[in-house]
Amino acid sequence: MQDILSQYYDIIQSYQILQDEITETGRKFKIKINFINSTKLEGREFLFPDKRNYSFQWMNEDNSLIIRWDNAEHHRNLDNFPHHRHTSNNQQVESSIEITLDEVLLYIKNEIRS
Repeated sequence: MQDILSQYYDIIQSYQILQDEITETGRKFKIKINFINSTKLEGREFLFPDKRNYSFQWMNEDNSLIIRWDNAEHHRNLDNFPHHRHTSNNQQVESSIEITLDEVLLYIKNEIRS
């Protein structure tokens, strides 16, 4: 986790690793990240031998949604099912190619820098 975060120190103001544990059944992590532009990311990922469950929610300073990436198994009509993202205060749902913390952070970095 530290290796991933270290690649984005130029946009990260602070972060908290709320959970990072490896058990006999898999790995779980939860994280909160504050960015230099006052936005924030709350993320969680559960990795098991036969399943992966994740959600990354990028929000404005007032907690309003910018984008939430997740793989909940709904929206079966999307090309990259179950990977999708919610935008515009949950009004739009679209396929997502950003499915890892690293990919989400790269997306956010590009948005902050643009």
